[in-house]
Amino acid sequence: MPAEMPKSFLGPILLSGRAGEENRFFIGKKMVEFVRNRIKLLLFLVFWVLAIFFNSTYLYAKQKQQTIQPGPDKGMDTYISKGCGDEHKNFGDKEDMVIGNRDNKRILLRFDLASIPPDAIISSAELQVCLATQYNFTQKVIYVHRIKSFWKDKEVTWYENKQKHNWTMPGGDFDWAIESAVSLNGYRYGWVSWDVTRAVKDWFDDKDINVGFLLKQDSNDSGEIWFLASNLEWEAYRPRLVVSYEAEEVPRREEREARMAYLIASLYEEGMAYLNQKQYIEAIAKFSEILLLDPEDKTAISKMKEANRLLMETQ
Repeated sequence: MPAEMPKSFLGPILLSGRAGEENRFFIGKKMVEFVRNRIKLLLFLVFWVLAIFFNSTYLYAKQKQQTIQPGPDKGMDTYISKGCGDEHKNFGDKEDMVIGNRDNKRILLRFDLASIPPDAIISSAELQVCLATQYNFTQKVIYVHRIKSFWKDKEVTWYENKQKHNWTMPGGDFDWAIESAVSLNGYRYGWVSWDVTRAVKDWFDDKDINVGFLLKQDSNDSGEIWFLASNLEWEAYRPRLVVSYEAEEVPRREEREARMAYLIASLYEEGMAYLNQKQYIEAIAKFSEILLLDPEDKTAISKMKEANRLLMETQ
């Protein structure tokens, strides 16, 4: 009687004689088929990974830009001033704003980020404010800081962040760490920009509370610099926050998910067909492909185990 075959054709084969030669031929043939199917599976997976990469890069990870530039109704910007009786005055209805005068005048701005999609990934953000007139600057530096207390643009003063409620410190509660700075030299007019990416990302990701920016100069700068406010009639020159981000388009994301579901269903159908035809190696390959797309597909896991068990029983 020929020696009994091992349970797995991948185990050691210690057979002799004609029966051994026949079994070696049978096992060798099975091994070739197994390797050939594994190569097919590998090529398919490489193709699929590349397809997902290029789709994600060029179709679904869209770089977009959002310009937040509110008008008088929704704009939140003003300035506060100390000296000449200005400490208790509010300037929230003005069309321009001023900083300087030995740091006795400071600008406050806040932008609502609600218009940015919730799944966006912020890549950059610029605060842009337009000069009210042309200047000839000599090394003027304007600093941006994060405000740390809530304030109302139609009520805020040097002493109060809102009516009958004082700042912790006169002149505004802000983080003394410089968020951004810009140096102005020579003749300048038009827009002045600050990189505020870090602040906007923190606000958008709920790592910090968005209560706006404070613009100020050093206390040794005696001049004043005037900027245009959101109350300005000309919409194009109002303060703005330009945010660049990456986000998936919802219709395309749904389309990709539908395509993925269809592919998994097709692979499952092919796997079951192979299983019913007792082509267990092919069935295992199809169920493996499903698990590469969805590692937690319990049905595919179960069927792959079943195909593997049946394959072992035939050996």
